Amino acid sequence: MVLIFYLGLVGYMDMRLPPREAYEIDVVARQWSWQFTYPNGYSDPILHVPAGQPVRLIMRSEDVIHSLSIPDFRVKMDLVPGRYTKTWFHAKESGEHDLYCTEYCGTGHSDMTTQVIVHKPGGFEQWLENAALGEAGMTPEERGRRLYVTHGCAGCHSTDGTAKTGPSFQGIWGQTHEFSNAAPAKVDENYVRQSIVDPSAKIRAGYEDKMNSFQGQLTDEEIGFLIKFIQSLQ
Repeated sequence: MVLIFYLGLVGYMDMRLPPREAYEIDVVARQWSWQFTYPNGYSDPILHVPAGQPVRLIMRSEDVIHSLSIPDFRVKMDLVPGRYTKTWFHAKESGEHDLYCTEYCGTGHSDMTTQVIVHKPGGFEQWLENAALGEAGMTPEERGRRLYVTHGCAGCHSTDGTAKTGPSFQGIWGQTHEFSNAAPAKVDENYVRQSIVDPSAKIRAGYEDKMNSFQGQLTDEEIGFLIKFIQSLQ
């Protein structure tokens, strides 16, 4: 029995403790999207990793309990609000793999999927450099669209007029809207900024108060990019 316990403990510790050379990626889960941030500050909604090198994921949730699952690598770990959880895996060959949230997290749970792209040796570093350079060369509207995807706005707000958990962004700029808890207001820079940092201040009529505040998660410059993006959706 002692031997069985010892072997089980060794296997458990091997599974929980990553090698020292593991490449670290920060993971944020929110209803209903993933955000993966690399050491150079670049963020992407798809998890990109190098082949042949252990990868350590440092994870947190911004709202409810989520669970990151990559079946091909036998990885599954909960992300709990208010704390960090960690896991690791080692992809030996290049390829594409599915990544899911396997903890029911609300109406958009089934859409909380993405991919793991494993780059061949040398390809990961080139991808990361090109991705960061490409972001730097984007227009404000393009930067705003990217933030709309990476920060999970797309999970609740469409750009084609389709109503989701939140109202669509299409054609709202300059329109006057009704609210269930405030006087009518025009969609302009001040309204969009307030909706990002204090979404409960004005709840659009016909929708529930479900949006979390992004106070402290977006800089003023990034909020400006999102404003430009919403302006462009006419």
